[in-house]
Amino acid sequence: MKFVFKPVNEVPPHDAEVLKILLNADPLDIDPNYEPRKGTPAARSVLGELYLPLDGLVDVSAEKTRLEKELARIKAEIAKAEQRLNNPAFTAKAPPNVLEEHRKRLEDWQAKKRQSESALQTLG
Repeated sequence: MKFVFKPVNEVPPHDAEVLKILLNADPLDIDPNYEPRKGTPAARSVLGELYLPLDGLVDVSAEKTRLEKELARIKAEIAKAEQRLNNPAFTAKAPPNVLEEHRKRLEDWQAKKRQSESALQTLG
């Protein structure tokens, strides 16, 4: 799998080889001037930015469709969790540990929603 690393500082040859091995990258391009295309997945660190160019690897429209379906499912789960937590009959009768479990589920679904929205935005 091809990666492109945009370092903050110059990378010694030994460090570049270690990165290549750790990433199982073949090849690993080190380019301080690399400008990724919109939608290119990236990981940022204090050492620099690591990109995974997806040119020819991913069908962007199919991925958008998949993410939109996933987002709709997530929104439905959020609505169910909110409905249950906003129901006074449920909150009055449910034990505290059950209420906490439902709050945690709601937080998890909201985090997944943010992640899916971010992925969609990245794809354009």
